[in-house]
Amino acid sequence: MKPAIHFATTVTLFLGGPFLGFGMSPLIGLDADLPQFLFVLVFPAILIAGMFAWLGLAILALPFTWWRKSKGETGPFTPPTGSFGFVIVAIVLGVLVSSIAATWPGPHSFMTTLLVGTTICCAYGVLCWQLAKRGYLPFPEEA
Repeated sequence: MKPAIHFATTVTLFLGGPFLGFGMSPLIGLDADLPQFLFVLVFPAILIAGMFAWLGLAILALPFTWWRKSKGETGPFTPPTGSFGFVIVAIVLGVLVSSIAATWPGPHSFMTTLLVGTTICCAYGVLCWQLAKRGYLPFPEEA
């Protein structure tokens, strides 16, 4: 994959996440500043922490990757395994931020705010995972 595509994908996810968080706050009905601020920051945090999780899971899966390559089961370009870490990070951060936001008074119940916030964060994590799996996100390695 070309470096320009990697750069464009990373910048779009990093800068588009806060817009998603800012647009998501009125959807949930949050008018307070702190929950809006948390939802603006959670999406770039998912991207950054997901990159670290991807790197860590790829290191743990290294023996399995070597075994697959020795059997010839991989193609010329196979992204490192472990990109599912984006989803794990998104679920954890989504539950954390949504539960904090759900404690603020609003038109919806605690469970509704928690469910909607976590679902949107999880969808963002799945998007990052699929883009990484298909090679659109660069693998975090030394520059």
